[in-house]
Amino acid sequence: MAFSFLFPFLLFNLFFPLVSPASVAGQASALLLLKQSFSDVTALGSWNSSNGDCCNEWYGVSCDSDGGIVTGVDLSDLGLSLSPNTSWAPLLNLPGLESLNLAFNSFNSPIPTDLHRLQRLKLLNFSNAGFFGQIPIQVARIPTLVYLDLSVFSLFLSVYPPTLEDPDFETFVQGLSNLEELYLDGLNISSYRTEWCDIVASALPKLRVLSLSNCAITGPLLPSLLKLTRLRVLRLDDNNLSSPVPPFLSNLSSLTSLRLSYCHLIGDFPENIFRIQGLRILDLANNENLRGHFPEFSDESSLQGLTLSGTSFSGELPSSIGKLPFLTKLELRGLNFSGQLPSSLGNLTRLVYLDLSSNNFTGRIPPLNNLKQLVKLDLSSNSLSGPFPAIGDGLPKLSDFSLRNNSIDGSVPSELFTLPSLQTLLLCENRISGGIGNFANASLSKLRTVDLSSNNLQGPVPKSLFELPSLTILQLTSNNFSGEIKLSWLQELKNLSSLELSDNRVSVSGAEKRFITFPRFTTLMLGSCMLNRIPEFLLHQKVLHNLDLSNNGIEGEIPEWLEGPFPVPPSSSAIVDYSDNRFSSAIPDDIGLHIPGVIFFSLSRNDLQGRIPESLCNASYLKVLDLSGNKLNGSIPPCLGKGENGPLTVLNLRGNLISGMIPENFSEGCRLKTLDVNGNQLHGRIPFSLKNCRDLEVLNLGNNMLVGSFPWWLGNLTRLRVLVLRNNRFSGYVNELRGEALKMVQIVDLSSNNFHGTLPRESFERWTAMVIPRSAHDVIQSRVLELTPLYYRDSVFVTGKGLEMELVKILTIFTSLDLSNNNFTGPIPDTFGDLRSLYLLNLSHNALSGSIPASLANLEELESLDLSQNRLSGKIPRELIRLGFLSSLNLSYNRLDGEIPQGNQFRTFSASSFEHNLGLCGPPLEEKCSSTSTGPQHEAAKPKTPSSHKIGEQLIIDAAGFGLGIGTTIALLVIWRRGRRRFYGVADRLLFKIFPAFHR
Repeated sequence: MAFSFLFPFLLFNLFFPLVSPASVAGQASALLLLKQSFSDVTALGSWNSSNGDCCNEWYGVSCDSDGGIVTGVDLSDLGLSLSPNTSWAPLLNLPGLESLNLAFNSFNSPIPTDLHRLQRLKLLNFSNAGFFGQIPIQVARIPTLVYLDLSVFSLFLSVYPPTLEDPDFETFVQGLSNLEELYLDGLNISSYRTEWCDIVASALPKLRVLSLSNCAITGPLLPSLLKLTRLRVLRLDDNNLSSPVPPFLSNLSSLTSLRLSYCHLIGDFPENIFRIQGLRILDLANNENLRGHFPEFSDESSLQGLTLSGTSFSGELPSSIGKLPFLTKLELRGLNFSGQLPSSLGNLTRLVYLDLSSNNFTGRIPPLNNLKQLVKLDLSSNSLSGPFPAIGDGLPKLSDFSLRNNSIDGSVPSELFTLPSLQTLLLCENRISGGIGNFANASLSKLRTVDLSSNNLQGPVPKSLFELPSLTILQLTSNNFSGEIKLSWLQELKNLSSLELSDNRVSVSGAEKRFITFPRFTTLMLGSCMLNRIPEFLLHQKVLHNLDLSNNGIEGEIPEWLEGPFPVPPSSSAIVDYSDNRFSSAIPDDIGLHIPGVIFFSLSRNDLQGRIPESLCNASYLKVLDLSGNKLNGSIPPCLGKGENGPLTVLNLRGNLISGMIPENFSEGCRLKTLDVNGNQLHGRIPFSLKNCRDLEVLNLGNNMLVGSFPWWLGNLTRLRVLVLRNNRFSGYVNELRGEALKMVQIVDLSSNNFHGTLPRESFERWTAMVIPRSAHDVIQSRVLELTPLYYRDSVFVTGKGLEMELVKILTIFTSLDLSNNNFTGPIPDTFGDLRSLYLLNLSHNALSGSIPASLANLEELESLDLSQNRLSGKIPRELIRLGFLSSLNLSYNRLDGEIPQGNQFRTFSASSFEHNLGLCGPPLEEKCSSTSTGPQHEAAKPKTPSSHKIGEQLIIDAAGFGLGIGTTIALLVIWRRGRRRFYGVADRLLFKIFPAFHR
């Protein structure tokens, strides 16, 4: 029996020889045994027997003041892994050990179980060390432990994280009553829901730091946390608290750091928490339903970091923000703040990080040149205006500076380019004007990214920009730069990967003699750069992803290295735009084999001939294919309709000579959002298989020779927004569409076909996009490439009010309905009055009868109404004078009678709007109404049929646009990183002039 009692002791000493813990040599021997447990010990080269004093220059080893007892072992962040001969037992021969840090290694093993024998251990850090399995109860039986970190972050995990199941969380923490700092980030304690508050408050009364980030805990937070009177740091971010922030947290008077980001917090944030005098860090980021306002700050505040990005805080930035003397970080990105920036921001002299981007701030930027410590300044995506802020040489540490997407005007100060630490400069999408002169000491600059695109800059591009040795990205698109840029300037920029010069008035020229010295571009945008040939240095561009040579007029002989008469892009390309040039001949049959990774491919508006190569179906990543505006013939390759052949979302073949039928094989995997084959020679029926393209938003089949009845299966396309069937040979009835059919449709053009029968009354009630008003700023667009700002937008040509204009962005607010030039009969359904968001309505040149429904007065957005050339009778409803935006009206060639309503917009219409209605009288017609009759004062006469002269006259007027036919042609635009913003701005301004209701 005695032998059984001694057996465990003898067995332990058999495998681990006894050493004297009091001797340095004995402790060194224990550490050398521990070293043998690691497979890669390069970092522990100083641990060797020739230097037997482990307290003297052994890496990571610390000893007491007398130098005789090892008190600390820190092997963190060495990338250590375990050998087959792993043993943690040598640690037990370090009885004086107080601190053990093995964080950030790759042990891939369970946590050691005998650590409770280290009776002096105070600090234990196993965070992200690669341990897995159940956390042993022995860890909770170290009575002296004051610091425990078992955190894991998924980024560092190659195995499952440790678990707290046996013992569970409650049992585990009950043995750690002396603990002051506890870090369990990434461990799942979801089974305790809100009870964890009571457990921690009861078991750990001395706690100063509690970090339970990403622990799957839920809210609300319980008042029992107030028992933690010493608590200084509370970190609960990345949990699903889904509750308000409790006001009682402001009573934790010792709190210095509160982190609650990504917690799904809701409600109003208690202002008193801002007033905790010792609070230094407050992070509430990415709680989109958390509201709040700033209080008036006191100069007694200790705040150093304030992060509220991604919440719903609003209001103005108080001037008292300048009273926070210790503030180093202020991040308010993507909130609802408004008003002007207070000048007191210039008092925050310790500020290092300032991000106020994506708010609604207005007015001028206050002077910030006193912020000597500032490293990042981001004021992008606001409504700031006025001249460029004064900077001078006052920001010596500024590294990142962004004023993107504001209304800053004036010129760019030259000293900005010479700030000694500046690496990123983003001034795009403003109103900055004037020229940029050459600046001194460009060779000393650290600038890596310069984006001046979408401004009004003019004059020559300074050569100094091409002397920045670290330059990686240079974006100058959409300005008024002029002059010449020599290709030789590029040859010394070894790091340049993105060059964007499109949409200026510059010319890129010069011979390239040393191809090998050119930068290796990933993005090269040379649209509208007056090129007349393909630059030969493209031969050596093997990693080019984005290439724009559009609108250059490239012609003549194509170099042989481009593999024939068509400029085949580099195989690494992802975005290729050859639009608006003069390329001729045919697209190579094997083009698809040369663009395996291309996502966007545009050859639009050239002179290309021949057939569409079937090899394009081999481009398995192709999302946008634009071959519009050429002379392509033949049929559409059937493979383009098969969803399994790639993620094609946009197919634009408009304006070619393509014949045959639309392919019949659109499969269940079809991902098309836009199909535009307008203006070809297609015949046959609309393929029934198109119903499989359930994401379709734009369907433009206009101006072909298609036949058949109205496609009733359109009811399957619940996302359809634009439907154009105009000028084909369709016939039959337009059937009622059930369910949610066309609920999102906003532009419908069925004009110039042979449809007949009555208009489907109930269908219009379901077109909710024409019923419910939408934002004037939303547009139809789809992202071309995820995680990038590259979008694809559709545009519409609209003929109305005597003008034809292109809506280069189809605003979701714009709606139109054109059923003209058909054979519809019967009355106008009164349900048209439900289409309250309708802008244009054209029912002309049909055989509609009955009266004009008074419900049309409900179309409060209506700007153009054409009911001409029908058989309408009765009086013009007086209610129509309520249409305050109506600027074009045509009721001619009907059988209307009575007095023309007077007032409001009706005073602006000419007689041509009402002519050839023999029963009408009153201004603007010459016929006067009698005092006893609503008819005109003239002898009764037989109805006249318009003479051939008058009919011809009317046709001429209609052809000029007064007939208000709505011709829609879907044109496809790719929107680059900055887009052609100025072009859109001009179009938008024209749009707002013609359709002023858009401004509301």
